[in-house]
Amino acid sequence: MIRLIFEEIKQIAYKEYLFDDVDIYIIDHDQFCSGSGYWQLDESISRQISDVVISAFGDTPVDEVNGIGNFLTSTKMIAVAVHADRVVGFAACKPFPFSDYRLFFLTSMAVDEDYMRKRIGFRLIHSLLESSEMEYLVLVTQSPVMYCLLEKVSIICCPGANTSDYLPLVRRLLIMAGGSGFFDEKTFIYYDFYSRCPYSHIPLSDNKEVNRFFENSLNISARKQSKDVFLLLARRNMTF
Repeated sequence: MIRLIFEEIKQIAYKEYLFDDVDIYIIDHDQFCSGSGYWQLDESISRQISDVVISAFGDTPVDEVNGIGNFLTSTKMIAVAVHADRVVGFAACKPFPFSDYRLFFLTSMAVDEDYMRKRIGFRLIHSLLESSEMEYLVLVTQSPVMYCLLEKVSIICCPGANTSDYLPLVRRLLIMAGGSGFFDEKTFIYYDFYSRCPYSHIPLSDNKEVNRFFENSLNISARKQSKDVFLLLARRNMTF
């Protein structure tokens, strides 16, 4: 008997959020890993997550070259979006409950190209924030789409008017970011963060002003690629 994808995921998820058009399942590393500490996702689930990443980025990103299993080893919690027994999106994070800040580092997020602009990204991030009980999230991104999504689910703190208030925290976060380039504390741009652009072409949002800001700030080429990223720090919007 063939087991459905959602049944496989539901069996290992410790929390689920059910919506009319998509179901979000939260899987925690501490509750579901082997004795060695490695994730043990079903091969069909891992393959579908990889397919989503390729669909979203147009290629397999730099962080994925050693396989989705090795990538997930460095995360603490993942959210998987399922529709019609198909994985259509996922997000992964690593919580850092500092004594002064409760935050997680959003290590990756992707939504299948056919399911974009359906609030799946919003629901993935919101579900991770609620499940992890973290107040802040941080990520590095080249995507205007991610910036606009973050504005909807949170309050962006950095870059912003009060950036200097968060610099001590950001300096700690830079250790986790793992880039090899140069971070500008005034602009929150991390130059040469990637050895090559993870996107086949950096996607544009519906906000032309944000698109223009990213293109000018990150030196996005005519091929819609760049090695630079923004480091974004945001606080959870408690009104949701």
